[in-house]
Amino acid sequence: MEEASYNDRKIYSLSDVAQSLKSVIEQNYVRDFYVKAEISKLNYYPHSGHCYPDLVEKSGARITAQLRATIWSSDYLRIRKKFEEVTGNSLSDGLQVLCLARMTYHPSYGLSLHIKDVVPEYSLGELAKAKQETILQLQKDGVFDLNKTLAFPLLPKHIAVVSVSTSKGYEDFMSIMKQATYPINTYLFPALLQGDGAILSISEQLKKIASMHKYFDAVVIVRGGGGDVGLSCYDNYGLASLIANFPLPIITGIGHSTNFTVSEMVAHHAAITPTDTGNFLLEKQVFFAEQLNYFQNSIAGFAGQTLMSARQNIQQISQYIKNSTDKLVLSNRQKLDYFVRQLVYSSNQFINQHTHNVQLTKERIRLLNPKNILKRGFSITLKNDEIVKSSKTLKKGDALKTMFANGETTSIVN
Repeated sequence: MEEASYNDRKIYSLSDVAQSLKSVIEQNYVRDFYVKAEISKLNYYPHSGHCYPDLVEKSGARITAQLRATIWSSDYLRIRKKFEEVTGNSLSDGLQVLCLARMTYHPSYGLSLHIKDVVPEYSLGELAKAKQETILQLQKDGVFDLNKTLAFPLLPKHIAVVSVSTSKGYEDFMSIMKQATYPINTYLFPALLQGDGAILSISEQLKKIASMHKYFDAVVIVRGGGGDVGLSCYDNYGLASLIANFPLPIITGIGHSTNFTVSEMVAHHAAITPTDTGNFLLEKQVFFAEQLNYFQNSIAGFAGQTLMSARQNIQQISQYIKNSTDKLVLSNRQKLDYFVRQLVYSSNQFINQHTHNVQLTKERIRLLNPKNILKRGFSITLKNDEIVKSSKTLKKGDALKTMFANGETTSIVN
């Protein structure tokens, strides 16, 4: 190391310091060692195949340590394959990992951990631990079964779909929808369904759907392909809580039964594949058709029974009216006959009585006839053809006519 001085002070070049630091690290870190940390940022470069993870250690939300790492392409392919086979997830941001590494220092590139291997079993345990913590927190919040309590529409017609338009899963789901007996309208809300950014992408689309939830009957989340890889994002508390508290029933078709995620646990219904998700909706239509047929038959049967009962009632009422009418007619006919007989009898009595009275009157008239009165020795005196009723009406010289039963005489008043 070349030494220089300035005002009797030793001066070292930056490369001198770097070389010294490199020597110290190489002398003290001569073996590989295991280190646990969180991948803050994976920094994978597909064109080179190299990976430069940013590793951190946190105490709560505060970062207490931070170091850059390196995984060369030859190691990264092997590590990634093994990690996915064991954990069912890809190496990604936010994962807790246990690495076999060696400390390196390069004067130009600085301090770095050269990662030679990753222990997937450790991350699997951390993922399981985080998953269990999410489940317990949701249960503590009292929302774990909340979405399941929502009433599912009897005939869903408007479905919001969170998926990727180019994915095989979305294509499978839509092919099932074309088989629907009753048309189902689907509205795609594109989102990343796995890997980095999936949590944020899905959450944003679900929030968008929630803001217009009155236009939809249910929400479907379908993921195409990938097997069980990349499902850890669905164990995230924030995403699972959003699904549990969602105002519409959510149906998921994102994975396989071997790895049941928290998001699937809290969803209204968890299907295994997009095809199963579509069939679930078709089953709702079949159930609706069966219910509709049942109610149609029930209504028809009830209507038939009601009609038959009404006909019987009408027949009974008709017969009752006929019998009552016959009885009433007979009774009134008997009364009428009685009244006719009474009328005839009364009329005869009346006629007889009045006939007798007429006879008596005729007799009286006959007896009162002036001719008959004259025959009894009476006479009638007339003056100017008027009956003289009083002598006071007479005067001397009046000419009188006196009528008898068998003749008349004339006289002069003297």
